Parts: sequence; structure tokens; C-alpha cells
Amino acid sequence: MIKSLYVHIPFCNSICGYCDFCRVKYNESLAEKYMHALYAEMAEKCKNMQFDTIYIGGGTPTSLSNELLDDLLSHCNFHAKDCKEFTIEANPESLTKDKIEILKKHHISRVSLGVQAIQPKLLSMMNRKHTVKQIKECIEELNQVGIKHISIDLIYSLPTQTIDEWKESLLEVLSWKIDHISLYSLTIEENSDFARKGFTPLDEEVEADMYEIACHILEENGYHHYEISNFAKENGESLHNKTYWHYDDFIGLGMGASGKIEDKRYDNTMNFLEYFDHKWCKEEIHLEKEDIMFEMIMMGLRLKEGISKQLFYQRFHEDIKDIYKSALDANIDKGLLFETEERIIPTERGFACLNEVLLEFLKE
Repeated sequence: MIKSLYVHIPFCNSICGYCDFCRVKYNESLAEKYMHALYAEMAEKCKNMQFDTIYIGGGTPTSLSNELLDDLLSHCNFHAKDCKEFTIEANPESLTKDKIEILKKHHISRVSLGVQAIQPKLLSMMNRKHTVKQIKECIEELNQVGIKHISIDLIYSLPTQTIDEWKESLLEVLSWKIDHISLYSLTIEENSDFARKGFTPLDEEVEADMYEIACHILEENGYHHYEISNFAKENGESLHNKTYWHYDDFIGLGMGASGKIEDKRYDNTMNFLEYFDHKWCKEEIHLEKEDIMFEMIMMGLRLKEGISKQLFYQRFHEDIKDIYKSALDANIDKGLLFETEERIIPTERGFACLNEVLLEFLKE
């Protein structure tokens, strides 16, 4: 059963230095054509379907005009009758009061704000256009209309970023009283502006220290470290993203979107002309059983709760301990995993060294 829908909006008011996603600078006429093609894809792939979670990402969905944003959420709501979580990504500078009212009108329950840093020099380096004042105003206005689930993203290991600046960002974010925080170490993507400028992340040891500091500060302040990069207050976990980590099926709509249905994964085109011609899919990959089992392990061990042995058996009709006996034994012996009656769970050290854990599974 397909529980989740992802919708990609590839438009941004400005392009961030680190970004290599499917995105272009906003153009109203291009956006109008794109939305018409998106609704055609939605009609084809989602006919009569209802979803537990819907996530609108990008790009920057709130770069759309009020009219296009209203229309997009109306179309999504046809598939949101049973929705437990309806999320949209936003940038603080484009999330106006009018757009917040549109989100409220269409029952958005969660907003993911792109923050990345709070220091003006780092924001300028990344070509981010917001201020801390705008972030605070957005959070206050979202709370006022009843949207209480708010997540923010932060990036660490930025060029020139210091540990003191990183601590400053974390402590500032804590003062906002939001219920979800995501942390990402900088990756220099090939087609990003950072790559063209020759930027590099910080030293690996400094990067590791930043991650450890963040884990300590956030957990000390009541955030549950439920996934490698994600921290949440009680009832604040992202239900949609747990679809990916539980390796459930989902539909992806829009340019550059991906989806997974049973033993097939697909990637949509990133070409506007192809997309407007309704040639949605660029590549479809058939996954062998062994691929699916490993990917379920890879995603599931990102979660603090680990992997359900019963769910593994239900999906594959085989015991995880029979398939991966050597890998499990080796990781348990090294203190990276432990086993309960119901689950395979990463230890604190295993959680921080996932690549080392997964190498054992690749040997099977």
C-alpha cells in the first residue's frame, strides 16, 4: 500500500551556493506551464488515491505566487482525506502573511523552514536572503494560525564556519521553541556554485566535533535524536520522512522527483521540455530482492529504533538473522549493533559510524 506522496516544485527566488537539486530561478509564465504539467502527472499517477503523508518540497514551494500556491494545495487536498501529516518547505523571506493564511486554509500541518545558519556572513556566502528577524516572525505567525509543527534545517562544516558560530546557531534555534531540527554536513555538489568557486568543507575532525556538539546540546535540551540527522520533541518526528527510512513505497511527482513502488524505483526527468511533453520518467530501475533487502537495512539503521525483525520477515519471508548472520554477528561483536527480541538496533557508536556498520552487510 502506497502511503506517501512527494511533490517537487523546482523554483527558487535565488539559488543557494551549495544546492545541486532540480531547481531554477522563478519565472511566472514558466511556473504556470509547470503546474499544468504537474497536475497532469498527478491525475495519471494518483487517481483515486489517498495518502497518509504529503510533502511538498523543492526548490522553494513558497516562491510560487499566491494564486499558484493556492491552486497547488487545492489539487493536493484531493488526495489528503486521510492525511496524518501535510508538509511544505518554505524559505523565511518568501513565506508572507498571505501565504501563511493559504497554508492554514489548506490544512498544512507542518512547515520545514530553510534556515541553514544565523550569521550574516555565512548566509551571504550561501546566497541565502533571509534574516534571523524574518525567521522569528515566520515562526510566530505560523503559531498564531495554529501550525505548530515547525522544522528547521541547519548546515555545518561550512567554509570559514567556527565551532563557536555553530554553537551560537544551535543556542539561537533552541530559543525559538520549535519541535524539529535537522542537521546536515556540507557536501560540495558538482554542479553547485560552491563547486565552481572551489570551496571545500571543513576538516573531517572539526566536522565530527560539530556533529557531536550538536547531539549533546540538542539532547540535553529535550530533543530526541531519532534519526542520524534529525532531532524532535515529543510527537514532533517527521512522519513523511519515516516513510523513506522504513523503506515504504511512495510516489514522487514533478521534475527530478523519485518514487518507489514494490520492486521498482524511478527518477523523473529534469528537462522542462520533456516534462511539459508528459515524458515524466527519465529512468526506471528494477530492484532485485537482494537490493531491496540491503536498502531496507541501509535506511532502517539510520533510525534510533532500528529495524523490525517481524517487518523484515513479512516483506521477504526470510529471517533477517539467516540472511545477514555474519554481518549481524560482526557488528554486535564490535559493539555497533545490539539485538532485542523484536529489533536490530544501532548502539550510540554504531549510530555515529553507520558506514562501518553497512560495510559488513555488503560482504554478505
